[in-house]
Amino acid sequence: MTESQTQDALLQRLEEVHRQLQRRLIARWNAESPMMLTRPQANLLLHMEDRGPLSMSALTEFLGVTSGAATFMCDKLVEKGLIERARQAGDRRVVSLQLTGEGLRTTAAIRELKRTFGARLFEGVTEEELSAVDRVFRTALQNLTK
Repeated sequence: MTESQTQDALLQRLEEVHRQLQRRLIARWNAESPMMLTRPQANLLLHMEDRGPLSMSALTEFLGVTSGAATFMCDKLVEKGLIERARQAGDRRVVSLQLTGEGLRTTAAIRELKRTFGARLFEGVTEEELSAVDRVFRTALQNLTK
């Protein structure tokens, strides 16, 4: 097998493992998620906990989606009682989104679930191996931004 064929085979295996990991992680998340939250919804709640109230434009930028998709996601989180919309006093056109008390309690459950997933996912993997994976992913990310 040539070097090129070996690299192609390795990349194909990596793609397949990534696909299977994603599928299984999503299935596990969907089975165990607090309040049946999607992963993007959970990540948004954690981001709001870390950053505080967000404008719709900041939320849209964080999610990397259209304003319509962001509004749809927010509507679902408002329905669940996890976030609330508030108009800014100085400019009533600007809507700020903030966590409710229930939203704050839910972020604690999300963080615990993520810790549990991480421990399960990387059981038997050394810190050195995880650091190597981190370096590989960061290098790949840098390569894609060139």
